[in-house]
Amino acid sequence: MNITPMHSNSGPRILIAIEDPIEALALESIMRAEHYSDIRITTDTREVVPMHKHWPFQVLVLDMHSREMDGFHIIDELGHAIRRAELSIISLVNKGAEELRMLSVASGAIGTVARPILHHQAIPAIRDAMKAVPMRISSF
Repeated sequence: MNITPMHSNSGPRILIAIEDPIEALALESIMRAEHYSDIRITTDTREVVPMHKHWPFQVLVLDMHSREMDGFHIIDELGHAIRRAELSIISLVNKGAEELRMLSVASGAIGTVARPILHHQAIPAIRDAMKAVPMRISSF
């Protein structure tokens, strides 16, 4: 399921790839409250790589516990964009999944956010991710 809310033409492009639509919409709400507006959501992680080809986002919040597609496979598939500093990935892991958190960072994620998603954890992680990629203004 792909949820694509209206977005503006300024600021970083952010894709939230989280299986739970309620959790995805809650994170989107947190981000919009902080004035991030160019946001899309997908609840099907199989859509992440194709979406990046058609709508190159700069920040990806990736559910590492996805049943549809392994988060490490997605990080690997998008490795070229990570290496060129065109993309920063924030991995979303369950609370207490320390090994998964460390492995996702070792694989290329710039940081992690643990469930449940809390405002005071999510926003600093998003800001750090955006510092790592140059700002590109969309012409869409």
